[in-house]
Amino acid sequence: MTSNGRSFVNKSKGGIPAFTLIELLVVIAIIAILAAMLLPALAKAKAKAQQISCVSNLKQVGVALALYTTDFNDYFPPITSYEIPGNVLSPSRAWTKTLGPYLKQQGGSFTAQANKVFICASANYGGLKGDLLSNTYSAAGSLNGLNPSNGKAAIEETPRKSQMRFVSTETILVVEAMKLDTSTNACRSHIDWALSSGLGCRNDLLAPDAAGRHFLDFRHGSEAMDVLYGDYSVRSVKYKAASTTWTQYMWDNNDKF
Repeated sequence: MTSNGRSFVNKSKGGIPAFTLIELLVVIAIIAILAAMLLPALAKAKAKAQQISCVSNLKQVGVALALYTTDFNDYFPPITSYEIPGNVLSPSRAWTKTLGPYLKQQGGSFTAQANKVFICASANYGGLKGDLLSNTYSAAGSLNGLNPSNGKAAIEETPRKSQMRFVSTETILVVEAMKLDTSTNACRSHIDWALSSGLGCRNDLLAPDAAGRHFLDFRHGSEAMDVLYGDYSVRSVKYKAASTTWTQYMWDNNDKF
């Protein structure tokens, strides 16, 4: 106190009033509150941007498939092709690399990694994401070749006539999938509707708990995935909708062409 009863003003060395500890704590608290309010919004914006990138990826895949079918007498690329036809022991490559002339591979060689459009920015498998992954999409059974003995979509190395995509715009061509190959950090080249082990797409659609799924990856917000359909459109589908509407016909489209 001064002799006239007035309080001293707390000043810094430059003569400018300094903040008290309480004032600094209040400012920090306000900043923390604002950050807590903004972070969820920023996280949602980031997730939305990643999903938009995923949609763009699948649209590019659709364009590549359209170009391929134009150049190859209206056939889709075989899901798996072998260096020696019919020899499953020979070096093989998935359809993602067969599309190399339309979606340039990273490195450009037969064994190079597929184009980056086959990597979804939202995919995260045990901390592996981005360039650490080589493929996060899988073909449905509709791209499998038809077995001439029974007319079912069951032969990976046989190309499939692509007119089937016009039969129904709901025919599913490519979906988002889980990483199954720990050596290459890649997804299975295609997912069957059902496997002899009881697993497959149908099994995953009946598994409400994501931990119970083996192939399908509804990796976007609110359990959604982006899907490339037979008319080359890309749409987002939530797990609940897929589990009640997807059928084997949409997945395999066994019509003969």
